[in-house]
Amino acid sequence: MRHEMRKTTHALERFIVTPTTSKHRVFAWLTQPILPDHKLVVIARCDDPFSGILHSRLHELWSKAAGTQLRERESGLNYSVQSSFESFPFPRPPPAQEAAIAAAAKELDIPSYLHISFSGE
Repeated sequence: MRHEMRKTTHALERFIVTPTTSKHRVFAWLTQPILPDHKLVVIARCDDPFSGILHSRLHELWSKAAGTQLRERESGLNYSVQSSFESFPFPRPPPAQEAAIAAAAKELDIPSYLHISFSGE
């Protein structure tokens, strides 16, 4: 399965990840040559509108309702691809609204000067 994920993300300039378990649901962009391990859910999309929808309050509430609670509430929730992502009714906004979602998502991005280099560069 990870082989297929790597093959799919290799063609993308960036891809979205989120921890499988987290108290707070966060989504981040990763780029090659980073290879996510089994503790990250990888979403093979590189567009800002899609990222914006994942960051939306609607998706947050959906993933909380669909995810499984860990033993201690403080430990967070599991983000399941099947129940939290694949079952989510992704909206299809009109072009103007999609542009607004993309602009809002870009504001969530970490500025390039704060990116951490994993290659030692």
